[in-house]
Amino acid sequence: MITVNIIYRVFRIGTGAMSGTAFTIDVDARQYLVTAKHVVPDSSSASSLNVFQSGSWVSLPVSFVGATADDEDITVLAAAQQLTDPTLPVSPTMKGNRRGNRSRITNSGRPQQSGIFRRSGLFLTPE
Repeated sequence: MITVNIIYRVFRIGTGAMSGTAFTIDVDARQYLVTAKHVVPDSSSASSLNVFQSGSWVSLPVSFVGATADDEDITVLAAAQQLTDPTLPVSPTMKGNRRGNRSRITNSGRPQQSGIFRRSGLFLTPE
């Protein structure tokens, strides 16, 4: 069953001709958007993206946080404003991760050694 706190964290996003979905997570009092790299192909230089919210498209300033390497298709952006109520909890977990310890978020091609990923256990598993 998908709970309300998950439903309210999923958004339709778009950049140029590409569109897809993203979801928000909160780590250390900051909100992040997680989406597929192919939806935001120039994510490292992205300064904004369009978010479908309350029945219309809104431009949202974002900054690049990191992306998975090579064949994995995940990118993380920091939202300049809260999109979802942080009181709707989502607990970070590796439960159900079928990729084992292979997933690794990188920033400009380098493994992410600190930051939100190591502290929360999201995407980056301990070595």
